[in-house]
Amino acid sequence: MISQTSDPNIETINSRIQKGIYDLQPDFQRGEVWDVNKKRKLIDSILRDWHIPPIHLVYVKDSGKHEVLDGQQRLAAIRDFINNQFGVFGDEIPLDPLIKELDGLKFSDFPEKVKNKFLDYTIRVFIIKEYLPEEPGELFYRLNQSTTLSPAEQRNSFYGVPRNQVKNLSGYMSHLGLDKSVLGFSNARMAHDDMLAKVCFTLENKSLKKPASSKNITMKYRRGEPFDENAIEKATQSLEIFSDCLSQFDTNIRFNKSTMYSLLCFISQLDSYIDTQFLGKFIYNFETSKNNSRNILFTYYDLEIPEEVVEDLLNLYNDRASYRAENTSSIKLRDLVLWIFMYLTYDKFNLKYPEQQKLLSKLIQTISESYDSNYSSANLAYILEEFLENYWDNEL
Repeated sequence: MISQTSDPNIETINSRIQKGIYDLQPDFQRGEVWDVNKKRKLIDSILRDWHIPPIHLVYVKDSGKHEVLDGQQRLAAIRDFINNQFGVFGDEIPLDPLIKELDGLKFSDFPEKVKNKFLDYTIRVFIIKEYLPEEPGELFYRLNQSTTLSPAEQRNSFYGVPRNQVKNLSGYMSHLGLDKSVLGFSNARMAHDDMLAKVCFTLENKSLKKPASSKNITMKYRRGEPFDENAIEKATQSLEIFSDCLSQFDTNIRFNKSTMYSLLCFISQLDSYIDTQFLGKFIYNFETSKNNSRNILFTYYDLEIPEEVVEDLLNLYNDRASYRAENTSSIKLRDLVLWIFMYLTYDKFNLKYPEQQKLLSKLIQTISESYDSNYSSANLAYILEEFLENYWDNEL
C-alpha cells in the first residue's frame, strides 16, 4: 500500500467534493451522523486555526474517484457550513472575541477577509494507492478502534464481494420501501446491513444452529468470501414477500433487528407461493398481540390452546427478542414460536408443510397435557427447549 501526502486548502477540498472527485459516502462508510453541535465545534477549530485530524482517501482506479476512508464527518461538516446549512456559535469555550463577533453568521455572511482565511485553511490529506483489497479496510478498522463504531460499520470497510452483496440487498430493501417508517429502525449505523448479513449467513448455512455472530461474519468479510447465490436469492425473495405483506397491515408495526431477522428467516422456509394476504394478516395479528395487552389472535383464529398458553408463548418470543437476542437458543425458540402459530392458524387446514405439521401436532398435544396437569410458564419453556433439542431442526 502506497500513501501520498498533500495539504489542499478548504476551497480546493470543497471544489472536489462538489465535483464528485471526493466520494463522501462509499459503500463501507456509515451515514452522516454528526449533529450540528459537533459540526460547529469543527468549524470553530478551523476559525481558531487549530489543527484538525488528517483525512484518509482511497484512490479507486476504475472510477478515478477518491473514496473517503476516514474523515467523512469532518468533510461533510465543512461542506454543509459552506452551503449555509448552519451558522457559527460564538460562545464556544474558551471564548474568543473574534469568533464572538461571528456569532450566528453563516458562511455567506462572513466578511470577505474572514471568508478567504477560512477557505485558505489547509488540511493534511493521505491518498492511498496501489493497495491490496483488504488493506484499506484494515487501516479503517485500526483508525477507528478508539471510536464507537458498530460491528457492521467496522465490517463494511472491507472491500470485497460479501460487502457488495449485502450493500445491494440493503439498497433493494430501501427500494421496496422497507425503511424506518415501516421497520422502526433506521440504517444510520448500518443496522439494516447488519441484519441482512446475518440473514444471508444463516441462509447460507441452512440452519439456525450456527451463530450468525459478528465474529463469524467479520471473518467472512475479511476473507472476501461471497455468500452463495442461493442464500442471496432466498434473502431477496423473503424481502419481496415481506414487502407484499405490508398491504395487510392496518397500522404501523415496529420491529427491531432481532424480530426482523427472525421473520425473514421464517419466511425463507415457507412455500414461495404462500398466500401473502394470509401471511400479512398473520404477521400483523402476531405482532399486535405480542406488543400489546390486547390479544387479537383469538379474535381471528380458532386456536386449539388456552389463551394463557398463547400469552406465555408471546411473552417468551418478546423476551428472547430483547434479552440474549442473538443467542442461538433464543433464535431457534423465536423461530419455533412462529411455526407454532403458523400451524395453529394456517397449516392444520392447508397441509402445506406435512413434516412440520406432524412434529408440531405432537408438541401441541404435549403442551395441552401439561396444561391439564401441572402447567406453568417455566414448564412451557422447558417443553419448548426439549422439543428444540430433540426434534426440531428445520433446514432453511
